[in-house]
Amino acid sequence: MTDLVSLAIVGTGVTGLLGWALIRLFGRRSEAVTLFALSAVTVAAMTAGTLTVTSAMYLSGHDLLVVMIVLISGAGVSLLTAWTLSRQVAAAKRRALARETARRELIAWVSADLRVPLSSLRRTLDGLADGHPLRSDLDRLAALADDLVEISLS
Repeated sequence: MTDLVSLAIVGTGVTGLLGWALIRLFGRRSEAVTLFALSAVTVAAMTAGTLTVTSAMYLSGHDLLVVMIVLISGAGVSLLTAWTLSRQVAAAKRRALARETARRELIAWVSADLRVPLSSLRRTLDGLADGHPLRSDLDRLAALADDLVEISLS
């Protein structure tokens, strides 16, 4: 029994180390690639451990074939699911980025549209006496427009 556990640890350990190296190598490309690579390493480690142990168990040829078919089928389904999920994650990230860009543009446009009438009002109020009650309202609106510009840039 100890020999089988040792074999399983070696099989999964070697696969895990190779997978870790691949994730470090390709993981910088995108989150989708990293997610798929992580799933592939998990499936490969499970498969390597299972095959290593079953090959040492003196299974009949038929039983070993059944185990291999189950492993290959499970691995295929798992990798297909991981690939689909990684594509969905990448698409969601692109949509979120597009929404954030649209939000920033909208805020920038609103700020720009506020500045034009504020400038006209300011010129009009400059002709009136200082301390006019509209002056403080105008200053608050101008500060709000400035805040919108800062929000659109952050």
